[in-house]
Formats: sequence, structure tokens, C-alpha cells
Amino acid sequence: MAQLGTDADPATALRYGVVGMSTMNLYVRGEVAAQVVGARPKAALLAAFAGRPDGPTG
Repeated sequence: MAQLGTDADPATALRYGVVGMSTMNLYVRGEVAAQVVGARPKAALLAAFAGRPDGPTG
């Protein structure tokens, strides 16, 4: 888990497609495998990342 300060480092935010606050990326081998933007309940996050390599299992 990591946090990115988009105001302090806008180039990194642009590089990884962070378009708004509350963006969560799942990385596999250094690449973005899935992305969720906006606040979501735990069940919705698990569903969004389910079946992804190295994704959460609950």
C-alpha cells in the first residue's frame, strides 16, 4: 500500500493515470492491472479486483 500526494508529485500521478482523489491501482509486475476511482465499500473493491493476478482474496 502506498499513498501518492498528487499536488506534490503531479508527474507521477499523470504517469499512473490518477485522475482524481481516491484512486486505487492494483499493480502486477510493475504495471497497472486494475484501477478503481472513487470511494467504494470493501465488497465493491474486492469485486473490482477479483480474479486479477495477485489480487485480494477477501
